[in-house]
Amino acid sequence: MLAINWHSGLSAALYSGGGRRARAILGGLARRGHRIHVVDVAPSVTDGLAEIASTRTMPSWLRPRLAETSSVEKAAALAYGSIRLSHLARDAARRIHPDVVYVPAAELLPALLAGLRASRTSTRPVPLAACATTIVRWKPHGADVMLHLVRRLLRQATATIVLGPVVAQKLASEGFPGRVLVGLTGVDRSPTLSGPETDRRLFFLSRVVPEKGVADALVAFARIPTRHGAVLEIRGSGTARDWRRVEALGSELGLTDSLRLGGTIGTDSEKWKLLAESWAFIAPSYMEHFGIAVREALSAGLPAVIYDLPPFDDLRGHPGLFAVPLGDVASLSQAVQRVLRLTPGERSALIAAGRELSVGPTWHEAVEREEQLLLEIAATRPD
Repeated sequence: MLAINWHSGLSAALYSGGGRRARAILGGLARRGHRIHVVDVAPSVTDGLAEIASTRTMPSWLRPRLAETSSVEKAAALAYGSIRLSHLARDAARRIHPDVVYVPAAELLPALLAGLRASRTSTRPVPLAACATTIVRWKPHGADVMLHLVRRLLRQATATIVLGPVVAQKLASEGFPGRVLVGLTGVDRSPTLSGPETDRRLFFLSRVVPEKGVADALVAFARIPTRHGAVLEIRGSGTARDWRRVEALGSELGLTDSLRLGGTIGTDSEKWKLLAESWAFIAPSYMEHFGIAVREALSAGLPAVIYDLPPFDDLRGHPGLFAVPLGDVASLSQAVQRVLRLTPGERSALIAAGRELSVGPTWHEAVEREEQLLLEIAATRPD
């Protein structure tokens, strides 16, 4: 098998569900005896620009401007990394002759393009299995050019693996013509349950981008009239510009003394510690396909306030889940106020009631399903 991944730095982040899934699935398949050759590129902006700037085609006056313009930096790094990944994937396919090309995060365009190229290096195309972890939008906001492009390219894959039947149904309802198979994502369980006397900390852990609802979390928290010392802690990934926007909105809403911005989380132990020491979790995301962070928070005993999305249908009976209509910030604020006002006894009762309930498949189950799907896809190659 030839597996093609993009951006190891993102994949290694604890808040990146798609990246964590890719690592867990590939590691599980390897432990089950499958031979996997991984092609993985993570070009930093600095390395990408240094490579491009070393060519004589770039005017000297443009070089300093590249360093000052984040959008140009991103475009340069993306172009550099995409070309490099595509070449590496093609060369690997010619060298190892894989039975299947696997792209575990096919919504990332460079990986998908490299996978398509690698699958066509011989006279007999190699089956391409593309797992798209974010491929539908539950509440579209205007034209999504990148999503449209990815979907058009996915039509050329042998099969697209999605994370749950509701995503497959959404694709079918929107006329996606490609073959769609349903995979699983595993959930790590917290080694420690949150205690009854923790700080009144509302915890947000995700990318600090609009589609993850970070602004909604800030506004909902700010609308609570009396917070009784509660704080909102925001952790996760984002550019310097993303974090400046979060900080500016927090200041505008008057949350300076009630807001903690901590950046990324580096280890599992730090993540579990932060969850166990928090009072509640908030994830008002507009684009979840599975919601690993929400499920891990529930496994730690935290009440979780979320937007009601189809991928959470299996959690509807969980006593710790507080779901409100998508985009309804007023209801979101009311739910946050409700969980912050829980007494220690009420919160302990919620933890006890949800302790034995499932929050999703295990990684063993997810790897087993992925193995079955990949073998099925590999078998489609003509002799």
